[in-house]
Amino acid sequence: MRLKTYATPEDRSWFKPYQRSTVALQREDPLRLQMDHFIRVIQGEVEPLVSAHDGLQNLLVVEAIAQAAASQQTVRFSER
Repeated sequence: MRLKTYATPEDRSWFKPYQRSTVALQREDPLRLQMDHFIRVIQGEVEPLVSAHDGLQNLLVVEAIAQAAASQQTVRFSER
């Protein structure tokens, strides 16, 4: 994977060059990794990466996106 970053936060500018680097990447199926982790959570081997509350918030956002796309209108929701 190729990365382009600035040396420091102060260097973030259209007028300053960024540093280029390459990071080794092992390609894996993200859905398989997610299911493997889910199974390990159910078996009590690891803790969930996110809380149930965070999961609910994600679902609310996805639902709002679907409603907005279907209605072509802004959809607002409050955190539950």
